[in-house]
Amino acid sequence: MPGALFLEEVRLDAGGLRYPGFHSSRHRNSPEERPEQDRARWRGPEAKIEEEAEKCFRQAMEIAGRQQARLLELRAAMSLARLLEKQGHRDEARTILAEIYGWFTEGFDTADLKDAKVLLDELAT
Repeated sequence: MPGALFLEEVRLDAGGLRYPGFHSSRHRNSPEERPEQDRARWRGPEAKIEEEAEKCFRQAMEIAGRQQARLLELRAAMSLARLLEKQGHRDEARTILAEIYGWFTEGFDTADLKDAKVLLDELAT
């Protein structure tokens, strides 16, 4: 797949995108100078998968919330929190998970709530 090879050769450094073999300043521009969708394209196919996953996790949380299925909502929130952390959105991840975890008043010895607590503690550091 030629496109995948090209994307692998593009590196992001403090000065912006660097293309191997090109040293002219006209080939360098900071990510802030490009629209978000252009940056997503340069991140490659993984970015598209992550965007879809985020939509699915948020939708799962919404559906579980409407059905008052708190445990399912917690599980979806944990998945979303892990993804957001991976993307560098640690504060948002912690806020989302903390809100849902805070609804629980019992069952803290269950695997789901233990895992949620561990993840919350990781996001706090």
